[in-house]
Amino acid sequence: GVVGNEGITSTTQRQGMLKRLCKRILTTSVFPTVFARILRAPESHNVTFGSFVTLRCTATGIPVPTITWIENGNAISSGSIQESVKDRVIDSRLQLFITKPGLYTCIATNKHGEKFTTAKAASTLSIAGRMDFSICITQERGEPALLHNILLWGNLSFISYSSYL
Repeated sequence: GVVGNEGITSTTQRQGMLKRLCKRILTTSVFPTVFARILRAPESHNVTFGSFVTLRCTATGIPVPTITWIENGNAISSGSIQESVKDRVIDSRLQLFITKPGLYTCIATNKHGEKFTTAKAASTLSIAGRMDFSICITQERGEPALLHNILLWGNLSFISYSSYL
């Protein structure tokens, strides 16, 4: 209803009335809440070793959810994440340099009062091609022998570790 100034004679009475009115409005207003929901799940890929891949996840909800990326059950330790929000939809893109296969999970979370809602979607990254391991021993004059474990991937080679014998 409409609130008038009838019978209000002091600033204190006016402030008291405004506080009660605001409290009534806040306690009777209904703010919509919508649970977090994945709109676009990240896609699985079969990629070559040493390539870049971008995983994309979009989610919606009220309030707009936050997105967290998980790699093989752990928080992402590498990669670049870019996010944007438009029309209550969050778009998260994770760019990775691929050196190993993995399971990547997009987790969208939003809060409703004291409770949180969560939606999850996962994708796998597998590595195409052939991988071989090789071991070689090197020794320079007067130095201890050094053992090298070498990873061969197609026409690329990487020393995965070296240790003294």
